[in-house]
This record gives sequence, structure tokens and C-alpha cells, in this order.
Amino acid sequence: MVVFRLFDYADCPEDGTVLPGAHSIERFLIEEELNLIVAFNAADRRICLICYVLSAEELTNYARGANVPIAYMILEVLFSQLFRLPHPPQPTGFYELVQIYMLFAGPLLLDLCRLQPSTMPQVLAQASELLYQRAGTMQPLCLDRYILICGLVQFSSVQFWFPLVMG
Repeated sequence: MVVFRLFDYADCPEDGTVLPGAHSIERFLIEEELNLIVAFNAADRRICLICYVLSAEELTNYARGANVPIAYMILEVLFSQLFRLPHPPQPTGFYELVQIYMLFAGPLLLDLCRLQPSTMPQVLAQASELLYQRAGTMQPLCLDRYILICGLVQFSSVQFWFPLVMG
């Protein structure tokens, strides 16, 4: 099993909260709880257009968020789900869930930036910079998803900076 890690403890600011280590059980448990919040709100196609608001509020009000840099954890969970490559078709409709998540991730990121304007846009810019640096080693499908989400966020009203190199 491959574990997605975008941030290290050195990437987080020194504001009193510390990102648990890459192999820490605490980090794994928090990620699983955040995954459940996102999956619960993204799975119902009937309410998918309004559920990102509920999910963003649940994520930002996460009970253990005071102990960890929650913005970093949320973005790591969202990007790990976004970059999870498709598996063979399963009876649970995994491909449909991936398509729903692609529609869900952009509005969720925008709403998170609106709910936490002092931290989330900066953390999202930092995540984008880290992913941009690693773009050469990414699978083409993951790179397509990254470009789609960055495009959605770039053309929003959040004043998000995307490290685009024209050349």
C-alpha cells in the first residue's frame, strides 16, 4: 500500500501545532477521519451540489484540528483522494465515485479558502508549489487531475497564485 504524503513537519509554520510524523498512527487516524467526512458528503450524487459547503464546515471544525495544522492535513487528504488512480471496476461503482469526487474537489477547495481566508489559500499555494515541483514524476492521469483542479481554483475569486511557467 502506498501512502500519499505531501507535507513534512518542516513545511508547516511554527504556530504551536506540529504535523505528526509521516509514519505516525495519529496522522493516519486523523487522515482516516477526514477521509470519512469527505466520502460521506461526496458520495450522494443528489446533494453533491450543496454538500461541499457542509463538508468544508465539518472539515474546518474538526475536533482534533487544534492539535495539528488542520489546513495541511485537509489538503493532504483531498489531494491524496484526487490522485488515487482508478482500480478495476468494483461493485461499489468506484469509477462513478472518482467522477463525483472530481466535481466535488474544486468547489470544496474554494469553500475551504473562503472559510479560512487567513490560512487555507496560503497552504493551498504551498501545496500547489510542491505538486508543481513534482509534476515531472507524476502519472499523466494524476497530472491531468491536478491541472483541472488548479484551473478551477485559479479562475475563482480567491486570489490563488498558481506557479505557471511560460516558456
